[in-house]
Amino acid sequence: MTAEPEVSVVIVAWRARDDVLRCLDSLAAHAGVHYEAIVVDDGSGDGTPDAVRERFAEARVVAKPVNEGLVKGRNDALELVRGRLVLMLDADTEVRPGAIAALAAALDRPGVGLVGPKLVHEDGTLQLSCRRWPPFFAPVVRRGPFARLNPEPASHRRHLMIDWDHATERSVVWLAGAAQMWHSDLPR
Repeated sequence: MTAEPEVSVVIVAWRARDDVLRCLDSLAAHAGVHYEAIVVDDGSGDGTPDAVRERFAEARVVAKPVNEGLVKGRNDALELVRGRLVLMLDADTEVRPGAIAALAAALDRPGVGLVGPKLVHEDGTLQLSCRRWPPFFAPVVRRGPFARLNPEPASHRRHLMIDWDHATERSVVWLAGAAQMWHSDLPR
């Protein structure tokens, strides 16, 4: 019997076979912690389940016959996790060296409930993946005649956290679902 994984990595895919394989390759190369991979194929019809089973025999594959959506796929996978931590990744995410261990270490600090990494696009540019609370008047200044006068008001840039360096740790209000980690024993 093998030891329980530290992290259960969940990847939900729909018509993203090549992305899933790249994501799993990056996990194998850079996870840095004992993990299990759970791939939920959401009725893709593109051969994802067979491709994953062929290249990553240790991955657990859930092949759903029809697409039920990302949230349902993630919720279905939560029933299968065995790790102390859960890491949700979008299918097109590639893990970088040290990222998972750093997320786990940050999550183990008192008062931290959810963590996410700095996300970058394939070309290395920053992906704005966290937010502050939106200003009350955001809909007014982002739409209508005001938006034509100033398409990027300071309040919007602040909400999107464009003014933050994204290289340091900090509390945020919202994280993109592309990469999030939390303790698996949180109530569901």
